[in-house]
Amino acid sequence: MYKKIFCIMLINIFFFSLMGCWGKREINENFQAIGIGIDKKEDHYLITYQIINPEEVSGKEKTGTTPVITVEAEGASISEASRRLTLKVSKKVNIPHLRVLVLGESFAREGIKDALDFFIRNRDARSNFYIVVAKGGTASDVLKVFTPLQKIPAEKIHDSLETAQEFWSPATTIRKYELLSDVGAEAKDPILTGILVKGKKDVGMTRRNVETIEQEAYIEVGTIGVFKGDKLVGWLDENESSITNSILRKVKNTIRVYSYVGYPISLEIQKLRSKIKVVNDKGKPKIIYYEDIVGDIAEVTDDIKIKDPQVIKKFEKYVEEFIKLRAENAIKRVQQDFHADIFGFGLEISRQHPKLWEKVKDNWDKEFAKLPVEVIVTVRVNDTGVIIDPIEIK
Repeated sequence: MYKKIFCIMLINIFFFSLMGCWGKREINENFQAIGIGIDKKEDHYLITYQIINPEEVSGKEKTGTTPVITVEAEGASISEASRRLTLKVSKKVNIPHLRVLVLGESFAREGIKDALDFFIRNRDARSNFYIVVAKGGTASDVLKVFTPLQKIPAEKIHDSLETAQEFWSPATTIRKYELLSDVGAEAKDPILTGILVKGKKDVGMTRRNVETIEQEAYIEVGTIGVFKGDKLVGWLDENESSITNSILRKVKNTIRVYSYVGYPISLEIQKLRSKIKVVNDKGKPKIIYYEDIVGDIAEVTDDIKIKDPQVIKKFEKYVEEFIKLRAENAIKRVQQDFHADIFGFGLEISRQHPKLWEKVKDNWDKEFAKLPVEVIVTVRVNDTGVIIDPIEIK
């Protein structure tokens, strides 16, 4: 009995050792792309691969070269451009470890369905990478900027997106299947977060950008890009992006500053619950959007008796009216300027009132533009901090 168990253990050890060696051999035989950028160059695609330099990022002695390199190729299709990369690199480039896909703005405005088709159809492309748009620029430029603190730029973009979504309401993260679902939906339009190169772009593409205490160029997470189908049609500002993420239930924690009686008070949002209710208003759909906020006072810049219950009550009412107005304006702008239902109102109508949806779905663009939306906001201040009143200088 014991001999049998021992033999099985030996077989398992041999099998897993073999698998481990195979994985190591696979890594050594191929390059790994950590970031990919797609731009349109006239009638051709320009694809940029950010490839890990295995010698520089391994635990071995450093070679003095950069931790990643970028390689570009053109083609009549994305797959052809990807294959043309083999003319410039010595090994096949794999994409299972892809962290970010950057789409150039001009490419995004023409339509991104070709990129989606390539990455959905490709068996090697996993679903955990983020997709962004190079706002006001090209994907190629974004992937060429040297970044301090994190040696691999694509990894920096990936982590910045996650951190921003966790603590900053205007930013959000979108993966390929979420984007595919929205592109193919008749009742909801997609969004993508913008990514920008700020500062001296030419310097950012050299080692000089990481050799000084102050960056001359840096990559910054931007606001939300609005899509109509698979085409980028415009950009929201910070407030509009924050409202959009609130409606989509994507806000986890953030800081919002409100000018109360002429002085800024910072409110840290700890909980934000939102709900969309559809009502039948004389045979037509009407949206009631509810937003419930619980927050803590994070900063007070003037001598306001913030511990006074009456002051807190007035501040809560002020914030409720402020957010209500901002939300109404943001929704109205998307309706009138873009005619793109990025909020998923049509999706909620189809779920809650299928018969109403049947009446409006064939002409949803126009129906969405004039859809009545009522906003109801409730705010509760949970904590005012560890000091009673603002610091006084006597």
